Amino acid sequence: MSATITHSEPGLRERKKVRTRQRLREVALQLATERGVEQVTVEDIAAGAEVSTRTFFNYFASKEDALIGPDPSAAPELARRLAERPTGEAPLESLRQLMLGRAATMVESGTDLRARMRLVKGCPSLQPVYLSVAATFDRVLTEGIAARLGTDPDLDPYPALLVAVASTAMRTTVAAWLSGPGDVGLAVMVDQAFAQIAAGLPAPPAAGTAGTAGTAGTAGTAGPAGTAGTAGPVGPGGTAPSASPARHATDASGTSPPAADARSAKQT
Repeated sequence: MSATITHSEPGLRERKKVRTRQRLREVALQLATERGVEQVTVEDIAAGAEVSTRTFFNYFASKEDALIGPDPSAAPELARRLAERPTGEAPLESLRQLMLGRAATMVESGTDLRARMRLVKGCPSLQPVYLSVAATFDRVLTEGIAARLGTDPDLDPYPALLVAVASTAMRTTVAAWLSGPGDVGLAVMVDQAFAQIAAGLPAPPAAGTAGTAGTAGTAGTAGPAGTAGTAGPVGPGGTAPSASPARHATDASGTSPPAADARSAKQT
């Protein structure tokens, strides 16, 4: 008999706490946008939300935390979603799906996200908080990937390395999306970034030159015979060789690239 997991609805008390927290975040963002982060105090935020300073500190450790700190449920929710990915799914594909989910959430809060990121860029006091939040999420994902692989995240560098690459791809893609004209959706850009990672990050063709390198579904071509250590470009549909241990060497589709036989490269 299979067990059914149910998620109970939050009670009145919890819903009120969520609304208070959200209101404090909204007021903090509004005041910081109008005055500048340095010109806003915790007392200002509490007064704007019509709560006491003591109540403010029940939700946030500082004004910086109120501006860009994560929701307390965000990290556990991320861990749960990773654990629920299909068994046997390639680690990179699991992270791609999680990042696509985060992209959808970010699009829903587009205006607030843009305002918060402008504050982070322009205020040095926010940057340590931003980096701390990123590190927390990266650790959660690293432990989740390690658990799925049956390895120790403190001894095996692969989970942390994979998460670092995926997280950097997400952050740089979000930054490009926020800076761009918005004619390409964030989910599309995230998907493209992960396709490039899966392909081994091939260099794009030079501007003004025609070529098929890097096109989806095109396998990379081998370099000239006798050239040590070189290989042709790999398209997003191809599989890049991996320097990781064999048990980690899977691309986004879940298939393992064949191991190279060094002896076949010897000249007779």
